[in-house]
Parts: sequence; C-alpha cells; structure tokens
Amino acid sequence: MNTCRLSVLCFVTLAALASRTGAAAEPILIVDGGTVRAVAVVSAACDPQTRAAAELLAQYIKESSGTELAVLPEDDPGAGAQPVTIHVGP
Repeated sequence: MNTCRLSVLCFVTLAALASRTGAAAEPILIVDGGTVRAVAVVSAACDPQTRAAAELLAQYIKESSGTELAVLPEDDPGAGAQPVTIHVGP
C-alpha cells in the first residue's frame, strides 16, 4: 500500500474515532446493507491534493461495497444529508 493511501486511511480512521466519545460508542456505519450512510466533505477552496484524497476514499468505498460515496464541498446543501459526515482536509 503506498504512503498516500495509508495516510488517507489513517486520517479517516482517526477522524472517525475522534468524533465519538466513550468506550461503548456505537459503530460508525459508512455503508449499511448496500446503502451509503455517509458523505465526504471538503472545503470549497481545498487544494487538489485534499480533493484527490477525498476522491480516493470514495473509490475505496465503491470498490469495497459497490456504493457511491458523494464528495461535496462544505457549502453544498447535501453535505449534511447523511447521518455520517467525513471531513477530509484541514
């Protein structure tokens, strides 16, 4: 696994863990029963590397589950439409 992919995977895992508190927290479901429950959100002014990281995450989700993870700018009305929001970038 190349360094960029590993970095993205680690960042997403840490972000997901940091968003939950308590030892008995429920699992974070990005896909449940073939239905996407998450959206990836980037800054509207993000750099190309950040956008590429979000797109790579969406590609991994599609390859592993067959579902499309939307990558949206933070000011898009659909950015908060799913139960799970994955913020990519600073």
